[in-house]
Amino acid sequence: LVWRGVHLFRLPDELSVTRRTEKANRLKNRPLTLIADNLSNPESDTSKTLWDRGKIRALNLLKEIKGAWPQAVLPPKDPYALRIAVVVFVVIAIVIAGQSWQSRIYNGLFPFAFAVPGMSGGSDVNVAITPPEYTGRPGVSLSGINRDKLIEVPQGSQVKAQVSGGIGRPVLMIGERKIKMERLDGRNYGAVTTITADKNSFIAIKQFGLKRLHWNYTLITDEPPHLAALKEHEVTDYATLRFPLTLSDDYGVRDLTMHMELDPVVEESPLGKPYDETRAVMTPPKEESEINPVYDLTSHVWAGLPAVITFTATDALGQTATLEVKFVLPERIFEHPIARKLIEHRKTLAWNYQAPAKDIEQSLLEIMKHPADYEGDLVVFLALRTAASRLHYSPGNEETAQALINLFWDVAVHLEDGDLNLARERLMQAQRELEQALSDPNTSEEELAQKIENLRQALAEYFREMGREMQKRMAEGENMMMTPETLSQLISPEDLAQFFDQLQSESLSGDKNKARELLSQLNKLMDMMDPSLSMSMPEDMQMMSEGVSELQELVRRQEELLEQTRKQADDMNSNYDYGDTLTDGESSIEGLPPAPVPLGQNYNSVDTSANKVEQDALRYILGQLMLEADRMLNEIPESMGMAEREMAQSSNKLGVDRPDFSIPHQELAIEHLRDAMQDLSQQMMARMKEMTGITLGQAETDPLGRRTGSGDNGNNWFNGSPVEIPDEAERKKVEEILRLLRKRSGEFERPDEELDY
Repeated sequence: LVWRGVHLFRLPDELSVTRRTEKANRLKNRPLTLIADNLSNPESDTSKTLWDRGKIRALNLLKEIKGAWPQAVLPPKDPYALRIAVVVFVVIAIVIAGQSWQSRIYNGLFPFAFAVPGMSGGSDVNVAITPPEYTGRPGVSLSGINRDKLIEVPQGSQVKAQVSGGIGRPVLMIGERKIKMERLDGRNYGAVTTITADKNSFIAIKQFGLKRLHWNYTLITDEPPHLAALKEHEVTDYATLRFPLTLSDDYGVRDLTMHMELDPVVEESPLGKPYDETRAVMTPPKEESEINPVYDLTSHVWAGLPAVITFTATDALGQTATLEVKFVLPERIFEHPIARKLIEHRKTLAWNYQAPAKDIEQSLLEIMKHPADYEGDLVVFLALRTAASRLHYSPGNEETAQALINLFWDVAVHLEDGDLNLARERLMQAQRELEQALSDPNTSEEELAQKIENLRQALAEYFREMGREMQKRMAEGENMMMTPETLSQLISPEDLAQFFDQLQSESLSGDKNKARELLSQLNKLMDMMDPSLSMSMPEDMQMMSEGVSELQELVRRQEELLEQTRKQADDMNSNYDYGDTLTDGESSIEGLPPAPVPLGQNYNSVDTSANKVEQDALRYILGQLMLEADRMLNEIPESMGMAEREMAQSSNKLGVDRPDFSIPHQELAIEHLRDAMQDLSQQMMARMKEMTGITLGQAETDPLGRRTGSGDNGNNWFNGSPVEIPDEAERKKVEEILRLLRKRSGEFERPDEELDY
């Protein structure tokens, strides 16, 4: 029909237009034709006068001329008016279609579903926007045209467009950028790209000159991370460095890299290379996080020289923030005489490895002649023998010097403080290797599993060495912030076994970001427990740790006071035969009310003033601890208050020389003190989990509350077997409790709760 209309169409000529207008306006004598006509006899004055008058009259008629109405052409072609039936059928179809009549008409008129504002574009045009995984944002699916709604698209989002059907190749438009979509098969086209720029723009798809999709968007840019020093760096007792830092990023910081190099002011330097260490931190998004990474640079030959340390925080997009710190690297001071001698030889080789090595060789041989100086340690002897041999056969060699520098350090540390530092170095090395494996997409599952197992073994070894070092220092009289017992309650082998199971599961399942997050939690835990055992903790955690230790001491002293009070009570009653009578205010038979003292009978007098002084002293210590808890925790554990009240009652009874009346209050005070210890330990576990993210202190226990497991399998690294064999006094106490329970179980007048128990 279109071809026919174009082929048969003819433009009207001027004469036809004039005649059509004259007929439509019912003009006589064809005045419009007269206007365009010419006089055939212009020489005749009469003819010219008549012609001019007629022409003026025709021109005046132009003011009244109107356009002609269109002429109907259908009646001759449709003499039976069937066109009316068509209109009726269309109306009926619209009524039947109901609310979908617009889309049905649209689909009929536009079979290729080209987008028209206000109408659906069909399901054959789709754009899927997938934000980067690290943003945590959900994907968005777009179709049709929507110019009113503004969607948010994170920087780096992937755009995947697909078009089905249509005429011609569609074009994906992202702002001014145009991407021709590739043909996928006979009907489908596709294109994939990434949005990286254009703050406010649009996404559209054009095909055959028409828009099939259009959406406006605003780009959410990924801001670079922020890195700052919270305060000056700290140097621990073992010369390790602790850097209080603050990190923040809109999507979280992934890595923290420490780069150490010599300060340019040092013109001549010894052997050694710049040191780099990268660790996962995985901070939460849009939050400022405080971290305290600990670095041990004392083993580096540049210790004692000015250095520049540069910290680099990296986010998931690879954007960085840097912080530069300049200071003199701390140098560890050794107390062991042989260790000091080895460190001197180490410095000599570092500064001038080509110097004659004979003196160092002779010094090592001289040390070997006196095994008592190093307690006959075979490891030390073999290390010295190896070093002397290398100096003898390969003097003045840089490779030999570098190897001996490392060997001398390991031996010196071994002599000074055992294997704790070496165990930590092996742990950090295993952790770095695992982080590198997680960052490498080519790492196989077998390699990942082996790296995780290496880290597990290194961590177990480190905790064993830490437990030994704690016990050694406590034996030497050093006041430890946290005892091995407290630490073993906070961090059990079962906790970390579960942690490593989760780490392995996440690593092998392909979720390496989650595995790196777990490594970040482990980093925070290890930074709190560096080899100096200074246990860098917030003030509230320090209060909890010290509070648990003080409560342990209070329980011990209260138990000693209770034992003395029991002896005094026995002495008071030793020369008096009560028979079936009851003592003043207290019953010798469980469950019966006290009876008055028989007339004429007196107790043996005892002096409990010393016990009262001790009880008041314990009560004062507890009161100070309660004030400290209120200051640091903004609350006083209820069990502490109950223990303090029982101590006050005990002191009152001891003040009137009645040790027998004081005993029940002291027993209750001990019970409440133990409850307070448990409360503080649980709060400390929760605080530790908040800081590190690792769930701690949830080890399995037996029905008596003791940790299950054995120390022989290497899982318990603090005190060997977790279950101690009771001594004779404890066995007697247990037997007495069992005897009393059996006796009371037959007293049916007791409350049901006690009988059920």
